[in-house]
Amino acid sequence: MLQRVFKKLNPQIVITLVLILATIFSLYFMLHTQIIINSSKNDKIVDRFVQQLNFRQFDLNGKLIKSIQAQKATHIDYNNTSFFESPRVVFTDSQGVTWNIQANKGQSIHGTKQLIAIGHVILDHSTVGNHIATKIETEWMLFNVKKDFAYSHQPVTITRPDSITKGVGMTADFKNNIFKILSKADITYIPQTANISAPSS
Repeated sequence: MLQRVFKKLNPQIVITLVLILATIFSLYFMLHTQIIINSSKNDKIVDRFVQQLNFRQFDLNGKLIKSIQAQKATHIDYNNTSFFESPRVVFTDSQGVTWNIQANKGQSIHGTKQLIAIGHVILDHSTVGNHIATKIETEWMLFNVKKDFAYSHQPVTITRPDSITKGVGMTADFKNNIFKILSKADITYIPQTANISAPSS
């Protein structure tokens, strides 16, 4: 039946119909692709910003878990990402040690699940119980606060009252208080002076 219909049709009409169908499909795919591209661009447009950010997160007992301060913060929808100018971050690890982070710039991904500190990064805490005061300096560091983990591929200096450790690259396991230099480690030990009091007369 169809063969008879096609035999009766003028070849020019068939070609015209094919071209019309091809044009319709082409337009459909072009518009569909444009919608995908536009939505991807929209994900990366700043949707909000804050001047003088002061964010604090507490547990159910009212204890401070995390705080983020920054001169300016901007947010995009893509991966729920935020960018910070001159961030100051405070977080408490699973051992109850409160760490302070400061840097020139910062970025958080997936809310605050991952934090990246960039430029003159300083991470430190004072002596708490068995955890002696520690200061870490580098130019780039990635933090996964939930997993009590940090990583840097840049030159690192770790300063403690009894030693100065330098190297390239570092992993930090806050849960077990283990800081591992990845390469070119160099440790300088600082002798501790004993407090000897003069004998009483």
